[in-house]
Amino acid sequence: MKTFHRLLLEKLLKQNSVLVKGKILDAGSGQRRYDHLFKGEIIACDLNPKPEIKVEKCDLCALPYQNEQFDSVLCLEVLEYLTIDTVKVALKEIKRVLRPGGLVLLSSPFFYKDHQDNLRLSAHYLASLFNEIGFSDVYVSKFGNKFTAYYDMMRYGYFKAKYLKPFYLLELALAMLAIKLFCLENKQDDFYTGIMIKITKKNSECSAN
Repeated sequence: MKTFHRLLLEKLLKQNSVLVKGKILDAGSGQRRYDHLFKGEIIACDLNPKPEIKVEKCDLCALPYQNEQFDSVLCLEVLEYLTIDTVKVALKEIKRVLRPGGLVLLSSPFFYKDHQDNLRLSAHYLASLFNEIGFSDVYVSKFGNKFTAYYDMMRYGYFKAKYLKPFYLLELALAMLAIKLFCLENKQDDFYTGIMIKITKKNSECSAN
């Protein structure tokens, strides 16, 4: 049973998958969870390498790759594990390894359960960081709302409950029915569970810090 946050993220990734091509860096990919969505040569790296699934060791703040080596860079649900001092460094590294004309696809949770992360970055703040490091073609989209957030909270309650599982299961079924029946997952309001940012590196945007 996936969270609604995860379902919406996967939907957005599928919609944008045709744009992700060539030599692809999946930065911070410990599980290679989204490989099946993209066509191209994918190099996955993470602070905790997994040779058995070809995940290389890397530090987002000092990527072990050459300048302008990749046509596309994915950084999905990763930045929240960094610190306020290292986020900008990591974004500069992403810019450095991306070729001119290349695409960055980045996502980050916002209104979401604690999963031992360090930061919750707002859409406005993330967009301003990309502009600050020299990206000019930045498209920000928010996903999730109070209805999908409610579903995810009930889901969390279901897995944590000892004696009220039938209650939470009924709540989950009713919430999913209402969300699907009235297309509530597409509603935009002041609540959002996650952010997706799509950036194209223009030819004039050099890789220097």
